[in-house]
Amino acid sequence: EMQRSLVGSEMCIRDSHTSIESRMGQSAVYVWGYHRRYVIAQIFNATLEEVKAQGVDIEKIGGTAEPTATQWQALHALRSKLPKADVSVMTYEPEVGITSKTDGRGMTTYYEYDDMGRLSCVRDNDYNIIQTNHLKLATEK
Repeated sequence: EMQRSLVGSEMCIRDSHTSIESRMGQSAVYVWGYHRRYVIAQIFNATLEEVKAQGVDIEKIGGTAEPTATQWQALHALRSKLPKADVSVMTYEPEVGITSKTDGRGMTTYYEYDDMGRLSCVRDNDYNIIQTNHLKLATEK
């Protein structure tokens, strides 16, 4: 529904962030990282101005090869600094895929890949295996 009822939207893919607002007043901010190649944070129910006011330097984060520990901490801190917001933060292995996603409750899911870059294992917040994938090429036995 939010996608169909966008009123004013600020689409700034080159500027490392995207923010949208629906007619119902719902807002979302997407923070880009890894040289603006991957969405590393989704913040629902907060505006771009609110996110920036919490000390998140969105432009600087987007321009780096990988966010620094301080930048990751600033993104995760949004959960407590913006209590009405739903904040998810994702990490990536560039050219391979997502390596972790921490949801709005602070629970992290981890993703592991084999040597060929195929998803091989998914782990929960306690690092328990919740899914495994055993893929073989047609030439493998």
